[in-house]
Amino acid sequence: MPVTSLSVMTRVMSSVMTDTVGVGSSEVPIPPAITNLGLWLDATDDSTISTATGASEWRDKSGNNYHAGQSTGAAQPATGNTLNGRKVLRFDGIDDRMTLPSGAFSLSNSNATMFLVYRNTGTNSNRQPINAQDGGSNRFRFIRTSGTQFGGTHGSNTGQSSVTTTSETTTGHIALLVSPDNTTNYRIYRGGTTLTGTDAPRTTFTATSFTIGSQTGTTNPWDGDIGEIIIYTRVLTNAERNLIGNYLASKWGLAWTNFSEEVVTHLGSPVTNGGQNVTV
Repeated sequence: MPVTSLSVMTRVMSSVMTDTVGVGSSEVPIPPAITNLGLWLDATDDSTISTATGASEWRDKSGNNYHAGQSTGAAQPATGNTLNGRKVLRFDGIDDRMTLPSGAFSLSNSNATMFLVYRNTGTNSNRQPINAQDGGSNRFRFIRTSGTQFGGTHGSNTGQSSVTTTSETTTGHIALLVSPDNTTNYRIYRGGTTLTGTDAPRTTFTATSFTIGSQTGTTNPWDGDIGEIIIYTRVLTNAERNLIGNYLASKWGLAWTNFSEEVVTHLGSPVTNGGQNVTV
């Protein structure tokens, strides 16, 4: 049974606080219940974080074993902070960062849906909570381009997108990158709402580095918190985006506005809902 079935969707709001959803006769964690999960880093799960000076390893829950690591104590993000009562990793904006293994480099070379739970603790420009790049100008990332602007890129950094916002430095948010969100362009959302001006041409590429907490090395280090990162290697349907968005919003106490979904009234067989297969 696809996770976008109406029988699953009606159970979401009662199940998100336990981080599971019913699929068939089983209860499974919500992110891997949707196909093509490429990466899932969850700072609330103590079993996935090894600590030394700070977090030395952040283990991937997708099943792909794309574990983020940092062996240098001074560059390890801090583990003692929370966002609405949930544990986060805090990056100091100086040298804290974690790197993903080479197996994760292919995540930038496909259609993609990327969710990020984040909070700013600074206002410096061009700070990047997550970034994959090749040896040229291509980037797959989120970026705070100034104290009040946030956006992202999937392709050339000369076409990066950002938008002026008024609350980037004070509260947590759910960022979403969908690539492509039409035939050729990627688009950035915050809390399920389109950020105006973040529709730009996308280019897939194979990365040569993938960093959590900076562009690469100590270049453009992130000054803020990261709570959760979820990447899928395809474009999620609106129903699937809402499933993950509501899971994150309920878990983290953050805002989420649902994408529109057509109400289906036909009973007893699979039907098509705007290109989405829905069983009712």
